[in-house]
Amino acid sequence: LFNPTTKEFAYFEATDGVGWITPNGYYTYHRRNDKYLQMEIPEDMKDSIIIDGKAYLQVLFQEYIDY
Repeated sequence: LFNPTTKEFAYFEATDGVGWITPNGYYTYHRRNDKYLQMEIPEDMKDSIIIDGKAYLQVLFQEYIDY
């Protein structure tokens, strides 16, 4: 939380979706409809921001499973 070298981000979860926020943009994804409900990301950063959100969720679930 207080590490100045850590990337700034926020992850949030809803019943059927997730969201990812960075200083460079944000998106919300609805799992049941398999589509992005909101997205405000510069086109040249779109893939990297979406991949960061997916990678975070994979690591988070792996830590839960390993517990």
